Amino acid sequence: MNLVLSTLGRCGSKYFIRNLKLNKISRLSNWNHYYPDELISVARREGVKPKNLKVIFLFSDPVEIVLSVKKRELDVNYKWIEEHFKNLKSDIRDYKDIYNKDALNLERMFDKFYQNQKFNLLTLRYENISQNIGIISNFIGKEFRLKDHYVARKPRIDSVSSDNKKSLRLTYGGLSEKINNAEDCKIWSPIYG
Repeated sequence: MNLVLSTLGRCGSKYFIRNLKLNKISRLSNWNHYYPDELISVARREGVKPKNLKVIFLFSDPVEIVLSVKKRELDVNYKWIEEHFKNLKSDIRDYKDIYNKDALNLERMFDKFYQNQKFNLLTLRYENISQNIGIISNFIGKEFRLKDHYVARKPRIDSVSSDNKKSLRLTYGGLSEKINNAEDCKIWSPIYG
């Protein structure tokens, strides 16, 4: 299958991949932090024309993504943070300022994806996967069922100080607004040419 998953990072990729595997749905690539232009190269390298490529882009609340990354450092270690920054093509030196700067380039990635592409694209809000099973199945071309059921995340925003809340809202407010206004699930018409 010519399916690829790409995500903002820390917004349900492991959960979604686990469900793809449980449904015996394979992916063209196991990597899930591609930008659109990279996907074209991956498809060509695999002998797939971009018009035959199907990409699902998962997104979620950027503040919760950042707080998930911070929690991951506590749960795992700083080495994981370094790898995550590398995976998202971000500069690890910016990590110390993650509340005051879009250190993971989340807005850039969202903006690159949330538009028509040269491939078939489904943009999907992580929290609304279960409400869009039919659309996902139609897009993939195979029945997709949640065999590992969704468990809502507990919001982490209440776990940070009021100063950090203010910084996070200022830093990620523009992206949060874009994401809040984005459709939960949307199939984009490919641009051929």
